[in-house]
Amino acid sequence: MVNIRLIKNFLKKYNTFLITAHVSPEGDSLGSQLALAKVLRKMGKQCEIVNADIYSREYLFLPGIGSIRRRPRRKRVQAIIVLDSSNIERVGSVVKFFDKNTPLLNIDHHVSNTCFGDINIVDANVSSACELLYSIFKSLKVALNREIATCLYTGIVVDTGSFRY
Repeated sequence: MVNIRLIKNFLKKYNTFLITAHVSPEGDSLGSQLALAKVLRKMGKQCEIVNADIYSREYLFLPGIGSIRRRPRRKRVQAIIVLDSSNIERVGSVVKFFDKNTPLLNIDHHVSNTCFGDINIVDANVSSACELLYSIFKSLKVALNREIATCLYTGIVVDTGSFRY
């Protein structure tokens, strides 16, 4: 069961976020990062997506994909959100930009998750980080637009093999 109060308090408390996910990003990691960034911006927050590796050209259709960076623009953020990563090592070189004192929210669906965050939202009963985010957004009463829905749908399709498993 996802503790919505914890997530809501975390998102309300901070204004600047660094968002990242695992190395070799695919549809679920990219979709979840982009969807969350769009929601945070709708909330009036500032955020930046930083990944260790570049994304495949097959994901160029994702809204906002061009905003993903390999290095952060700002030196300090108030909070870090790691998506779709079973352990902190999976974020690769992005970890060097983390300040160990910066609060970290870990949102993931892998049963092997090591619960490395200050707050860990891990549900191995969902297909993807995007499905988990959809549930979170619904509980937070976030209105989804076409761009957010496209990002979430992409992650769900990729991690379920087009709904085959």
